[in-house]
Formats: sequence, C-alpha cells, structure tokens
Amino acid sequence: MAFDRRACALRNLLNEKAVLDSVASLYKLPLDPAKLDEELTTRTTKLALDAKFPVYDTVYIAVAEREKAALLTSDRKQHFEAKKHVEAVLP
Repeated sequence: MAFDRRACALRNLLNEKAVLDSVASLYKLPLDPAKLDEELTTRTTKLALDAKFPVYDTVYIAVAEREKAALLTSDRKQHFEAKKHVEAVLP
C-alpha cells in the first residue's frame, strides 16, 4: 500500500506541519524534474492505452524509458507493465 501523506493528514495520522515539511523536503533533493513535452506526453498516452492504465501510472514508465533508468515501484500491476519497457524493481 502506498504512503499517502494527504490521506494521513485527513485521517489525523499526521499533523499539517508534518505534511508540509515532508513536501518541502522533496525540493531539497538533488533531483532534476522531468520536463513534460509532446514526445513524452504521446508516449505516456500510448502506454496507457496499450496497458489500459491511467496516464498517471504510465508517465513513470515513459520517463524511466526516456531517461534509460530503472523504475522502482510497489505497484504490482505497474511493475508487470513496466518490465515490458524498462528495468523494473518491485521491493
């Protein structure tokens, strides 16, 4: 099951400050954001249509494919689909 900070906050499992601090910490990571462009959008959409997946699940596969990177996911369905296109790791 994915960790959803927003859901935890709504259920009072985390306070608002903890959620905001957690989100803010993402911007301190040494990561370059993936730039969304027409080619990536088209590839993401094609993957979604072929797999009958939501676009928000296939964008990770498309970015990993474009960046020649492995995809780490805890979603078994996404992992199964990603293995067709990129190296995929399921912890």
